Amino acid sequence: MKLLRNAKKIMVLFIFVFSIGLSIFYHDAVEEKKYYSIENMDYEVIDIKFSEDYTKDDFTKLFEMAENNQVILLKNEVQYTSGIWVNNIYISSSSLEDILNRLNLKYTINNNDKKNDLASTENGKNAKYELSDFLNNDHFNIYTIDKLIDNNRYLYADYLVYYSNETNLNDFMDDSKVIFGDDLILTETGMMDFHETSILQIGIIVFLITFMIYIVIELFYVYNKAKKISIMQLLGISDKRIAFLFIKKELPFYLLLALVLLVLTNFLIPNITLSILISIAILCLIIISIFCILTLVSVIVINHLYSMVDLLKSKSIIDFLTKVGTYGKLILNVLFILTALVAFSTTSQFVEHQDIVDNTQRYANYGYFTHINMSNEQYNDQDHTALNELYKELQKTELDTQYIESAQYIITAPEDIEYTNAAIEQGEYFPIISVNVNYLNMNNITIYDSKDKLVTFNEEEFERFLFPKEYVEYYDAFKEFYLNEQAEYPDVKSNFDLYTYEATKLPTLSTSNSGSTAVDSKFILKEPIIRVIYSDYPVNYIDDMYGISTAGVGEETGLKIDASIGKEATYDRILPILKEANIDKILTIDSFTTIGEVAGLKSSNTEMILYVESIVLILIFAIYSVMTFEIDSLFIEKSKRRMLVMTFLGFKNKDIFKSIFIYNLKLLAMSVGIFIAINIFVTSIINIVFIAVVLGMFIYEQIILMIAIRYIRLDKVATLLKGE
Repeated sequence: MKLLRNAKKIMVLFIFVFSIGLSIFYHDAVEEKKYYSIENMDYEVIDIKFSEDYTKDDFTKLFEMAENNQVILLKNEVQYTSGIWVNNIYISSSSLEDILNRLNLKYTINNNDKKNDLASTENGKNAKYELSDFLNNDHFNIYTIDKLIDNNRYLYADYLVYYSNETNLNDFMDDSKVIFGDDLILTETGMMDFHETSILQIGIIVFLITFMIYIVIELFYVYNKAKKISIMQLLGISDKRIAFLFIKKELPFYLLLALVLLVLTNFLIPNITLSILISIAILCLIIISIFCILTLVSVIVINHLYSMVDLLKSKSIIDFLTKVGTYGKLILNVLFILTALVAFSTTSQFVEHQDIVDNTQRYANYGYFTHINMSNEQYNDQDHTALNELYKELQKTELDTQYIESAQYIITAPEDIEYTNAAIEQGEYFPIISVNVNYLNMNNITIYDSKDKLVTFNEEEFERFLFPKEYVEYYDAFKEFYLNEQAEYPDVKSNFDLYTYEATKLPTLSTSNSGSTAVDSKFILKEPIIRVIYSDYPVNYIDDMYGISTAGVGEETGLKIDASIGKEATYDRILPILKEANIDKILTIDSFTTIGEVAGLKSSNTEMILYVESIVLILIFAIYSVMTFEIDSLFIEKSKRRMLVMTFLGFKNKDIFKSIFIYNLKLLAMSVGIFIAINIFVTSIINIVFIAVVLGMFIYEQIILMIAIRYIRLDKVATLLKGE
């Protein structure tokens, strides 16, 4: 009985915590939506295509047309700044305060002439208007739209157009097309999703599952009070009165728990508003009401399905509870398998990320440009080879640069590996990695010429190739393949003299290779072919996979720059090169990060997810244990006399409890079958971890059965046969 009480309290705690957490995330999604929602106005999205024919004056006229036609334009720019993504919103209005009021945002005014004319959620921005964000996780700066021009921001791409009626929208479109013609079109690409509907859907699904489990626990709880209930019936007490007595006992716990959680919520989220707290309090009262209703339902079900004699003797009621418990346990089994597999997967990722953090310490301070800023004139005015200037000019500075591009070795699908191996055998394809001379020196790669003599490379004006010693028989086929690949780039300078190297680990200088920080070949060439690039290479990686990867490929970006003096200081030293190459607006400080930052962020994010999954797994495991124990106890209670006779006659436990063992085995098999049936990616779950989880559940259930047997104490045959 104590187990049931604890299981019930754990379930109640989970439902409260989950409900409050979900409510907070829902309100956060609603709050974020406010930045793009103008009351009583719908919106469409327009796209203005880049053209050198348009000037800033044309956009000034566009903004004036919006005001004249009573529509509002909104442009959103997302920037990566100091490790966070910030939304810079520009809205057409003469007054910033008017914008904030129309967006229904909460703000405070800083009465200081030195404050910048913007509204911001970011501290330290010297904003005239400070925006309130109760979770401090939304990062927004809001400007009037004229700041797009004043701050030399990118004027093209998507704008949201807010309108109160179709006529205003059509008039605005007609007027603006006089300037922009077919370069201004309506589009669906900018439509936004703030996930509040998804949060509600997830909440409904989880609530249905948890309340189903809760009512099963409640039925068991009421069943254990069956004799007490039957006595109350004999005394003429109604079902509602009986339920009220149960509720009266539990209600203080519910109310106290809700109050404690509300206080904790207010303490942990200092920016939370009174309206959100009130909505959470109302949600808690609704949950308490549901608990009370379920208690009433449980009492009515028990009382109306079974007579007082059944309640006193606990006969047919056991059959009913066994069936109900079976359905509940099926759900729990499936949830436990799913949660255990997900938690194991996350644990594996966490261990991998920790290994990466440890293994990347040597080059944690190397920085790279994760993405390219395409929202500016520079990107449209020149081709991608301008990005190669960064690598070329860096070789003339004292900054240490490492280069490795190994994307062709990030292949894990068995069919892709098989296809690649077949292509290698036929000489139709050879995967390579590309490095620079600095990389060879840093990793002490030993190089031999065709006469097997040690050689060293310096920065040269052509590319060279290093072959693994054990695979030199593929060299001629590779040379023919590579010449065909590079035929469309006649300016590429190549030296095809044969050089070999000793097999060694080749660090990827990346944190994205499935937990590995070294090149891992799954092909028949277990050691990769190495291409040593030169500084004046004429092709960029964006245009061809054999080009120079200077920026914009995320963690797989080939060029890494020593930023041990600090990320900002390193960028300042690079900036003159970027300006000279006219790419300083394409490669901004916002896109420059370090390997250590990315590795640490991945590790901390995975750790947080693992904590949440562990809590859910522990909860499900606790309820699963109690449910298994209660069902085993019911089976023993149901067949108690038969088991007692068998015990008295000297039968072994394995024969006495064989039926329960078979029941548990069938139930587990059904759970596994259901889990596989509802899982879309069936092949991905049938692995050693899945088998280990199922086997562990089977062994654990046998342990619980033995505990239940000892709890019933069948050894006291004489006492139990008397029914005492």
